[in-house]
Amino acid sequence: MEKSHRNDNKRFYNNLSFYSYDDLIKQMKKYLYRSNRLPMQTLNWLSPIEKRKQLMEN
Repeated sequence: MEKSHRNDNKRFYNNLSFYSYDDLIKQMKKYLYRSNRLPMQTLNWLSPIEKRKQLMEN
């Protein structure tokens, strides 16, 4: 979990620049979409979306 927060800080929050609340929400949705589709070593190189699908099938 800590690594996840560190990655979020590095990839999103450290580069954050928004002009309105709506803009912030839009950027966050875009980031989460991409982030949830990145393969992760801790998930045996599955993305979080793939892992969720795998767990739901079992």
